[in-house]
Amino acid sequence: MKLRAITMHGFKSFADRTRIEFHDGVTAVVGPNGCGKSNIADALRWVLGEQKPSVIRGSRMEETIFGGSSDRRPFQRAEVVLEIANEDGALQVPYAEVSIGRTVYRGGESEYALNGSPCRLRDIVDLVRDTGLGATVYALIEGRMVDAILSDKDEDRRQLFEEAAEVGRYKDRRRAALRKLEQTEADLRRIDDLLTELQGQVRSLAQQRGRAARHEEITSKLMRLQVALADHEIRESSQRAAAVTAELGAIRERTPDQATLDSEEARAESRRTALAEKRRALSGLAREAEEARLLVEETERRRLLTDEKLNRAREDLAGISARAEEARDDRRMLQVKLKAARTATEVGAEEFGGLAEVEENLSREAAAAAGALAAAETELEARRANAAAAAAEVVRARLEVEAVRGRGRTDAEDLENRRRSALQLAEEERLASAAAHNASGAFASAESDLSGLATEKKRLAEQLAGAEEALLAARQRRGRISGALSAARSAIDSLNALARSGELLPAAARLIRQAGDIPGIQGVLSDFVETEEEWAAAIELVLGPYLHGVVVEDDTAADRVRQRVADKGGDGLTILPGKPAIGSTSSRESAAGAPDTLQKYARASGPGAAWIEAILAEVTAAGSTGTPPNGPWANREGWYRDQLGAFFAGGPGSGGILETKARLTRLREEAANLETDLARAVAEAEMAGGRAEAARTEFDDVNSRIAASGSALATARTQQESLGRRLEALRGDREVADARVRELEQREGSEEDRLRQAETAVATFEAAASAANTAEETAQEAAAVARANADATRAELHAHQVDRARKEEALVGLRAEKARLEQSLDDAERRQAEGRLEAERTENEVERLTEVAATTEEELRGCLEARSAKSKRAEAAREEVDNLGAQVEAAEGNIRQLRKDQRERAEIRHSLELDAARLGAAESAVRTRLEARWGKTLEHLRDQAGDPPGGTPREWSRAAERAERSLARIGAVNLLAAERFEEARKRLEFQTSQREDLELASNELRDLIRRINRRAGEAFNTTFEEVRTHYKRTFNALFEGGRCELRLGESEDPLEAPIEISANPAGKRLERIDLLSGGERALTALALVFAVYLARPSPFCLMDEVDAPLDEVNVLRFVRLLEEFKDRTQFIVITHNPRTIENADWVYGVTMQEPGVSAVVGVELGSTASDPVN
Repeated sequence: MKLRAITMHGFKSFADRTRIEFHDGVTAVVGPNGCGKSNIADALRWVLGEQKPSVIRGSRMEETIFGGSSDRRPFQRAEVVLEIANEDGALQVPYAEVSIGRTVYRGGESEYALNGSPCRLRDIVDLVRDTGLGATVYALIEGRMVDAILSDKDEDRRQLFEEAAEVGRYKDRRRAALRKLEQTEADLRRIDDLLTELQGQVRSLAQQRGRAARHEEITSKLMRLQVALADHEIRESSQRAAAVTAELGAIRERTPDQATLDSEEARAESRRTALAEKRRALSGLAREAEEARLLVEETERRRLLTDEKLNRAREDLAGISARAEEARDDRRMLQVKLKAARTATEVGAEEFGGLAEVEENLSREAAAAAGALAAAETELEARRANAAAAAAEVVRARLEVEAVRGRGRTDAEDLENRRRSALQLAEEERLASAAAHNASGAFASAESDLSGLATEKKRLAEQLAGAEEALLAARQRRGRISGALSAARSAIDSLNALARSGELLPAAARLIRQAGDIPGIQGVLSDFVETEEEWAAAIELVLGPYLHGVVVEDDTAADRVRQRVADKGGDGLTILPGKPAIGSTSSRESAAGAPDTLQKYARASGPGAAWIEAILAEVTAAGSTGTPPNGPWANREGWYRDQLGAFFAGGPGSGGILETKARLTRLREEAANLETDLARAVAEAEMAGGRAEAARTEFDDVNSRIAASGSALATARTQQESLGRRLEALRGDREVADARVRELEQREGSEEDRLRQAETAVATFEAAASAANTAEETAQEAAAVARANADATRAELHAHQVDRARKEEALVGLRAEKARLEQSLDDAERRQAEGRLEAERTENEVERLTEVAATTEEELRGCLEARSAKSKRAEAAREEVDNLGAQVEAAEGNIRQLRKDQRERAEIRHSLELDAARLGAAESAVRTRLEARWGKTLEHLRDQAGDPPGGTPREWSRAAERAERSLARIGAVNLLAAERFEEARKRLEFQTSQREDLELASNELRDLIRRINRRAGEAFNTTFEEVRTHYKRTFNALFEGGRCELRLGESEDPLEAPIEISANPAGKRLERIDLLSGGERALTALALVFAVYLARPSPFCLMDEVDAPLDEVNVLRFVRLLEEFKDRTQFIVITHNPRTIENADWVYGVTMQEPGVSAVVGVELGSTASDPVN
């Protein structure tokens, strides 16, 4: 795999479509700073998927688009296409030529293409992963990468090793497996929560199913009682309604005395009319009296207001006289001040006029002093420039001397190094020959090992497949057993809860069973019997009401129980005192060949055993087929024939208490067996897992050995080829060193002549510098004298200007004060005139108000007399109204008494009518209440209830109340509990099986992650050891001695272990690599990169000015490494160094003939022409 070409259009400074072809060997890219050389490296990174703008020297991805120049407009998109030769199939696509394209638009969106077809970034990344290509691989080296490799951040250098070890795909697979494992574990947690919830639901629904059955039984009894009570209430209401109707007829026959009431109301109405007329007359008189009172008040108010205005006018007149006197005094004072201000202003103006001439003379003197100072400073600057130029010449001459001496020392050191290098090359040639012979032997041995390991790998693959198949089967069996065990345990919990709740017993039996204060109670009969599940329904049917009977010690205890039942209420209770009145066995049992009875299939114990044996001894256990026996019998299907010949059907699965107990016993036995099976399945799965892990370990070990042998084989081949190239390079280096020695010997004499000429120039320039310094000091003294004269003149001028400004400010103040006094005098005269006018107006107002006050006083006396007369007439009319009102009140009292009598008779009649209506609605209310309670018509309820129960209505009411209390104790029931119980149980079984599948998947994912970690760790460790070995050789080649080391830090996971680098050039002992110089850091990083190339060769390598910090000797070593590797790797070197350019096979020049637009010119060394790159 090799790079063919790269085409750029609109990318950064490459505005025109530019295609650069890459050739074998070393290709150098040269050009001045800022012409766009590094944009080629950025384009290569960018097209391979780089997503960080900062890596390609930008802040936003849109900055990769050509932004325009002085002559061109900005582009809207940038495009780069990279062409790759894929003859060796390194890229996993069926093409010999592969092109990768990327386009970015101004909006920031990117498009990718593979051989011209649109694709995703992920497709590009997956294609080039672990192939030596990629945006972040070690094939793209720049100055920042040197810092990254030698920085304190372990992640930066780790990426170099991981790419070389090709563990990227392992990490991707591990990340995917870890995500799936996290999701699986989250699903397991959710399904565990769901299983806990479902188990609780199953237990709850089992209890609800029992309560629903009991609720239905009590509800049926309550409906029958309420129907009987409703019929009784309807009959009573009908009887009472007939009596009320008769009484109402008698009331209606009595008629009230309406004529007397009408006569009294007529007389009262006439009196009320007369009273109204009198009140209207009284109202008119009262209104006239009120108007007179208001007129008096208004007149009094006007008189007071006039007096107030008169007093205020007199006070204003006195104040105006006082202010006029004050104004006259102010005017006389202002006239005196104005005269003094005018005199002071005239004096100040005369003084200010004489200062202008003095200031003009001082200004001319200051200008003359400033001109002299400027001339002196100009002369001083000229002297300083001469002195600086002379000093610069001295420094330059001294630097030339040092440069000549430095070149002499460098040439001497280079000559000595060349001689040592020749000896070392001869020794390396001898060692390389021996190593080539050893590599041939290692190659043959590795081939033989690979053949044997291939056969072993095939056998172990078959063994591993069998072991993993057995492991999968064992885990599946363990999952099935675990699911069945969970279902069984859930069913056991549900049945236990149902049995403990007592929901399978009648309410009365539960009441007596829970009563702890009744002595002699031994339990319920069902507590003393157990049976097989297939006979449970038949035995429960035969025992009938006895099954829920309460077993007591004797008749005395039975009487206590009956008393408690009578007090608390309870129906359907059976009491079994002591032992039954007949024996517990029958004569049939002793007859030979007699059929089995149900007693054989029931296990009775405890105080109730006698009752159970007595009841079951006479019932034959019949088979499912054949002729039934004579007498009582029962079979497994739940059919029972009693002594009278009647048949009763029960049937398995009826959910009775005996069947529940039998099922609970069977489930406990099954759970115990399943626990044993589960322990055995777990042990088998662990054994199968151990065998599979052992087989997998052996298989992985063989794979590792095959990989190691293959690596050894490749290494041997690589070493052979490398040693051959190394021998040729050493011979060339020896010839170069000899030529360099001869050149240095010839240069030695010429350098001595240059040194003597430079020393003579230094002495000459030092004398000239001394003379220039003397002239500069003289000019400084003259400038100081001129500066002192100018400063003194400026100070005197400044003092005079300050005095003149102070006097000018005082004159302005005097003029302003004079203007203010003149204005104040005018204001005082104006106020005096206005005071005289205001005094005249106030005197006229006092005279007018005095006349108004006298007139108002006369009006007030007339109003008072009119008000007194009107008040007397209104008082007489009020007395007449009071007398007539008393007569009206008496008449209305008589009317109220008559109406009261009439209303009482009407209320009695209305009450009887209401009673009749209420009793008439009683039947409807009872019917509506009952129909609303049960959702059926009363007639339908009567048909369903049948005949009323025995007893009195009072007993029915108490029984109904007890039923209601029982229903209240039971509470709300789920009528669909049985159906939902089955649904919940099926869901529980399904979720249990799902959990087993998830647990199996989780274990498999953990096994996969362990295998990935092991394989990636082995690949990383192998690559690290190879790089470590090669690093020592490349370091010695670049530094010609010294010590270096690569180490992995302590960590359980080698992929996360820190990588430590140490480097000590010859003659140095450094504790940290950050103490290396810039050139040494660059050489150390290059040594590590080339070591990686030796371990995992890359198809190409782009280096962006990595030789910039190297001196000439180290550049030659760097070039030798390029020569060694260029046969198998394309090198693209962006450089300014002439030595690197000399050794390149191709040279591309990048220029900016048009401002802001890069162009490329390519030259093949040895050719006579250069053609621009299209």
